Amino acid sequence: MDGAAPVYFLLHVPKTGGQTVQEHLREHLGEGALWLPSPAPAWRRALGLGDPQRPEHPEAVRAVAGHHLRRSHERAFAGRQIRRAVLLREPLSFHLSLYNFRMMNRLRLNRAPVDFEDYLRAAPLDSMAHFILHRWLGTPWPVLALRSAAWKYARLNAVLKDFWFVGDVGLCDALVAELAGDLRIARKARRRNTERAWMGRVKWKPLRVGDLPPGLPARILGANPLDRALWESWKDAGLDAAGVEPVPLPVREGPSFLVHELGRIGR
Repeated sequence: MDGAAPVYFLLHVPKTGGQTVQEHLREHLGEGALWLPSPAPAWRRALGLGDPQRPEHPEAVRAVAGHHLRRSHERAFAGRQIRRAVLLREPLSFHLSLYNFRMMNRLRLNRAPVDFEDYLRAAPLDSMAHFILHRWLGTPWPVLALRSAAWKYARLNAVLKDFWFVGDVGLCDALVAELAGDLRIARKARRRNTERAWMGRVKWKPLRVGDLPPGLPARILGANPLDRALWESWKDAGLDAAGVEPVPLPVREGPSFLVHELGRIGR
């Protein structure tokens, strides 16, 4: 493997097609060409320290993927071009998909499902934005609790402008096709970890927007302005992340992030 070839960093935000991309790469790349970092130790995450783990043979790696990808992992590939990619999702669709997935997983484990509004109370506000800030950038959660939404939004937009590919989950096929040309893999990926596949394992009626009480969809969007603005700004970016002009950040409706976090801790 050419150790000077670009390395693709595929940050997997939950419920954005990451398993489809990741398993496609696992299936088609040669041995050692895909690296999936393990979770960093809790104490390193708490202090916002970089993750020093590295693959055994970094010169053979062409793609790095997973939920536990961190920007500090780029140090293992000094001298090589890093092409970063991430997919996002419309916030209401994100929460419904994540809720259905978690409830089906609870049933698989013989645990009772919980009400959707209980799920929302236990979930972080602006989950996608805070996932990127915490997992990718390593920002400690106490710092995130104290920083303003405006600071977070500016930070996220500046970071995403350096990504090679950004877009809505609906651009998953387009991302795979872009990867295929350089990595010489199949241009079409089989869907993985889908709702349909899960419904073959457990008995669950997926919750849809039409099942929600009147006013709740608007309340969810109003409570998650960062995720809403990020998705609106970046959903169509594709390979033109540097050219994106972010939309204005809406004002949060309801409790602040800090107040919500204190409520989550008390649950």
